[in-house]
Amino acid sequence: MNKVDLIEAVHGVIGGTKVQAEQAVEKIIESIIGALKSGQEVSIAGLGIFSAKERKARTARTTNRRSNSSSCNASSLNSALQRV
Repeated sequence: MNKVDLIEAVHGVIGGTKVQAEQAVEKIIESIIGALKSGQEVSIAGLGIFSAKERKARTARTTNRRSNSSSCNASSLNSALQRV
C-alpha cells in the first residue's frame, strides 16, 4: 500500500472529494512527522509505536569491488536521482 492507496481508502470511508481525503492523509502524515521530529513517541493502536532515535554517523562501504562498472556509477546515479 502506498500513499495513493491510503488516500483512496480514506476517500471510500469518509466520502467527500479526493482532494479532501488527500488533505486528511497529508495532515496525518505531517502530524506524525512533526511529533517524531520534536522527540515525541507516536503510538497508533493496532499499527505500532514509532520513535526517532539519534545514531552516530556510519562510514559507507562499497560492496561492488569492480572498478569499471558501467551499470552503476556516480554520474548515472546522479542523473537517475535528478529525474525523480
